[in-house]
Amino acid sequence: MTHKTLSIVHPNGTRIANGEKTIEVRRWLPPADLTGDLLIVENKNFLFNEGETDIGTPVALVKIKSVRPFEEKDIPAACASRWEPGY
Repeated sequence: MTHKTLSIVHPNGTRIANGEKTIEVRRWLPPADLTGDLLIVENKNFLFNEGETDIGTPVALVKIKSVRPFEEKDIPAACASRWEPGY
């Protein structure tokens, strides 16, 4: 079975799996087709460029509820330390 995957740096993958982190913030827009399950893979290093890899551990299978701009009120749900426009 194959799944669309999203790489999340430790400890945020675990926070998603535990329900502590309910909003993921990205600077880039995801592909238009977000139906179905999304596998969250937790890794140790930030991946900055397309094609970079790291050995990750699958930690959760989630469904995306919506995609929208990051708002300052989202800081707690995103387990973020700050808000910045454009995400």
